[in-house]
Amino acid sequence: MRFQKRAKRWPSAWQLTLHYGVDLADSMVIEFRNVSASGCSYVGPVTLPIGTPVRFSVGTDDVNGRVVRRMRGGQAIAFATLLTRLQLENLRQVRSFSAIPKAAGDPAQSDEDLRRAISSIL
Repeated sequence: MRFQKRAKRWPSAWQLTLHYGVDLADSMVIEFRNVSASGCSYVGPVTLPIGTPVRFSVGTDDVNGRVVRRMRGGQAIAFATLLTRLQLENLRQVRSFSAIPKAAGDPAQSDEDLRRAISSIL
């Protein structure tokens, strides 16, 4: 049960600015490789120590987490709280850094709406 939310991973190529460090003052552009409700894997120009606090934005929401492991070609983040359905839907897309929208999020969607949205993306 511990990895139940992690079991459903989706590919992603979302690029965003990741803030990191004790005061979250440092930043770099990363690209997600996959995402689940509880975490993600990514590639970026800086290899961070395990346990480093991180933060990024999905629309107008901040997502906090910690680096939990290194793997071939990247690292993984565990989120402090599970992503909402809307956040997860947004991060399952393929967008370049220059195209990240800053608009407020839409209301949460039903599971059926999410399935239709996922099918249209994939």
